[in-house]
Amino acid sequence: METEIARAHQEVALLAAGWKPPKVVAHSTKTARPDQDNEMDASEYLDDEDTLASKVKAVAALIRAARHCVCYTGAGISKSSGIPDYATKAKNTVAKISQKLKDPADAQPSLAHDALASMHRAGLVKEFVNQNHDGLFEKAGVSPLHSNLIHGDWFDVANLVVQYDEDLRGDLHKRLLISERKADLVLVAGSSLSGMTADRIATTCGKMWEAKRPDVLGMVLVNLQKTNEDDRAIVRVFCKTDDFFRMLAEELAVPVENVRLSSIEEDVFHIPYDLNGKRLRDGDSRLLVLDLRPNARVKVVHPKANNLGNEYIMGPKRDVNGNWKIGLRPKGRFVEHSRFGTWFMQAALKGELEHLSFVNVDAQFRSDDTNGK
Repeated sequence: METEIARAHQEVALLAAGWKPPKVVAHSTKTARPDQDNEMDASEYLDDEDTLASKVKAVAALIRAARHCVCYTGAGISKSSGIPDYATKAKNTVAKISQKLKDPADAQPSLAHDALASMHRAGLVKEFVNQNHDGLFEKAGVSPLHSNLIHGDWFDVANLVVQYDEDLRGDLHKRLLISERKADLVLVAGSSLSGMTADRIATTCGKMWEAKRPDVLGMVLVNLQKTNEDDRAIVRVFCKTDDFFRMLAEELAVPVENVRLSSIEEDVFHIPYDLNGKRLRDGDSRLLVLDLRPNARVKVVHPKANNLGNEYIMGPKRDVNGNWKIGLRPKGRFVEHSRFGTWFMQAALKGELEHLSFVNVDAQFRSDDTNGK
């Protein structure tokens, strides 16, 4: 493996000799992320066509040599899906939002999401650590088992969105550290790497590459704006994420699939979990009834949830993508709190989740089940 890594490093070095500096395409004197004590301005840059094509080849060589490639994504990857980001400040930005959404939670995956999800299915990208809350990788077919929404999830009532000064959910932080130890290559897409705790998944890999660790390929950074971590990237790409990952998939001979999860018609399910939402042991034949019909009462049971024990009701109707709505009815009118992604339900039906996020307030096993073992 170290021989393959050394060859990949040599290939990148040979290609890098012909790379030209990026050109400013949108100038801005404003700070990209003043909320993060980041003094980098919000100007945008693009690589010329030849340099970009060469960088695509370089990143492809790194991915082919990688044992455990992790993708770390920020708000920039979701902008073309219609979700605004924080860092774009230039008036003549090249990363314009082409569609305005009434509700960002209704967004569809971008080309970059689809390309990366296709690379995941091809075994080239092992997992995702996502700063965003939008569930777009899951909508593109990535299982929640391989996606860590480290800053919160609009589609998981037990994974509340955390503010910058709040702690990460304990089990998700633990997953982050495990991913950090496994990663020999990290692809950073659409993140300003402005110093948040989760950035360590990328910067640690970059530091190990700087230290010439023979078992580490390094960090690839794809973003229109410059960051404080640019010098730690073995390949620094200035390009829109959709364009880059389309080209990368083509270079890797990975067809970009437009996978979308089909809606689940049922609202009542029988799943292999106990009354507290914990996955049952092998041999226990009992099945928990999970009722997601309108007005069904549910309570958060995930042991690491900040809102453990809170009760909600299921919404009167689902969203445009077939995901359930969860909320409260404080004055007789339903107020949405979060959603429940169909991908979680599909994983629960297979018993893939270690613990459910919620169960019904009056949780019970299927009536024809015995007390089990």
